[in-house]
Formats: sequence, C-alpha cells, structure tokens
Amino acid sequence: MDDLLQKRESWITEVYVLDHINDLRIIRSSQLFWWAAYLRLSKDYWWCCQQNGNCLDADLRRVYENFGNLFSYTSLDDWWNIYGLRLFGLPETDKKIQCYSNLNNTIDKNIGLMLTIPFGLQQEDINKQIRYLLDENSYFEKCSSKTAMYQLEDYPTKARRRLLTAYQTWCLQELVSDVRIKDKMSSWGQYEIGSSLDLSPRQNPHHQDSLATQKAKQKAVRATTKQNYDDANRIIANVEIGKFPCKSKVSARLRWTPQQLKLRDEAIADGLWQSAGWISKEYSFLDPHQSRFFKADRTSDPKESIALLLAYKNMHLPFMCSHKQARAAQAKARLSIRISNHF
Repeated sequence: MDDLLQKRESWITEVYVLDHINDLRIIRSSQLFWWAAYLRLSKDYWWCCQQNGNCLDADLRRVYENFGNLFSYTSLDDWWNIYGLRLFGLPETDKKIQCYSNLNNTIDKNIGLMLTIPFGLQQEDINKQIRYLLDENSYFEKCSSKTAMYQLEDYPTKARRRLLTAYQTWCLQELVSDVRIKDKMSSWGQYEIGSSLDLSPRQNPHHQDSLATQKAKQKAVRATTKQNYDDANRIIANVEIGKFPCKSKVSARLRWTPQQLKLRDEAIADGLWQSAGWISKEYSFLDPHQSRFFKADRTSDPKESIALLLAYKNMHLPFMCSHKQARAAQAKARLSIRISNHF
C-alpha cells in the first residue's frame, strides 16, 4: 500500500489535502469534496449556470465566474482537473526557511515562526517537536488562509460531522417532497426520513419500548431530521456566496428579473432541475469509480434511493473527527489487532 492510500485510511489534515490537490482520492476524503457537492444542490447556482452568469447578485455571479458550470461536466474528476488547483491550491512561492546563527532585534518577527533547536537532539525528536509546534501555533492555517482563492471556513468538529447527514437529509427530503413522485414515500414525514437514514441510532425502536418511550423517540428523530435539513439549507445559502462550510444567516437577495423567474419556473416544471434519477446522477458525478450502477429515481423502489444515499457513509471522512480523537481510535484499533494476534 502506497503512502497516499495509507493516509487515506487515517486522519489527514487539510494541509495534506492541499499538498495533494490533484489527487482525487485525497480530495474525496476532504471537505473540499463536499464544497462541490453542496454547490450542486443550489437551485439558484444551477439557474445562474443556465443563464450563463446573468445574475443580479454579484456574489453568486462571482461564484459562477470562478467555479464555472459544475453541471456541464460528467464527473467531479473532469471539473476538478480544470478548477481544483486554481480555486483551492496554494500558489508556488520563492520563500525559503532560513538559518540564523546569531539572533538580534533587527529580525522582523512578522516574517514567520521563530524556532530554536538545541544541539544534541536526535533527528526523530527534532521532527516530532517541530510538527507539534507547527500544529500548536496553527502555522499551516495561517499560511493557507492568505494564498488560496477560496479557503475553508473555521468549522467546529462537531458541526463537520453533519456535513454528511445534512446532505443526505436534504436529498431525501427533496425527493419525498416532489409532487411528481408516485410512491408511498410521498406521504413520509420527518420521522420516516430520519429513520431510513439512521440519523439517530440511539432512538431506534425496540420491542420492549413503552408507548411513551416510542413517542419520545419519534419526537427526537423528527427534531434531528429537521436540524439536519435546516443545516443543509444554511450551508447551501452560504456556498452560493463562496463560503463553506458555513451556517451563517444569509439575507434575502435580489437575483433574477421577473422574466428570469418566469423562465426558471418553466424550466423546473419541465423537469430540468433535478430530473429523473438525479440522486443516482449526483452519486455518479461525485464518485464515478464507486458509483452503483442502478437506477434510483422517482419511479424506483424507495429503498434504492435510500441505499444510494447511505452509500456515502462508506467514504473516508477524516475531517469528521479531531486529530486527538483519530489518534485514540487508531490506538484502540492497533490494540485490538495485537490482542487478536496474541490469541
């Protein structure tokens, strides 16, 4: 197994992702993957693409100008190969690490991070301590935040865990809400959506539950479903103006003329937005190499659409936990392996 694959199965930093900006295996393990995924859920971004950027909102127009038309590509790979490095990559620099044998007050302390390395340390200890100091001083974040055209927002680990479930919930809610659906799924509520996606495993029903417990669990599942759906809408609203991941309130904006709104509504009525099989098409676009080749659309068995959304859980999502949590999990896994080998 090569180094990239080993990294792919463990916790990786966003800095590592940027260092391997052209490797789609690594990109699919990062938040940048979900940036594109959420942008494709935006109806206004879709219509802006159909209008070739003719939009009254300068922020949305700028996103279109920089990201291009995501809907005109057959796969994320094709789009990323053109836009990935330009949007998120770190430009090359002629800056170099310098060695100062005699420190004095004339050195500009704003040029970078100053370290002292005592003589006599082992190479391994030096490397380990330097990595620790760089992480502690948020060195990589300070470097990357000033160079790339678009940078990830500072988003708590707990909130990052919802990037996946919010995406799944939004997609299934949209599918259920579609008036053209001809299935019992059309009568689903928040409880059925949340249960099918297993959003609250602790609230799964048990045959020994009392009636009061059953009602409490159903209420909790409905609340979790609503929270995830609301989160997704807020994330979409922010990604439309070039911010991700972010749930800040975005004020209402004038984006279309009356004529554009009329044409948009006609296009939606004609099924041009989220056409038949759109959930499977999204999965195929985002990860064509792992795509399941079955049709999951409005006329399919609901279980197929749900299975497709649940398949996203199979992706490697290291950003959903902190470095400390990842190291603890890896240590626990190594211990389990040693114990099993012992017996």
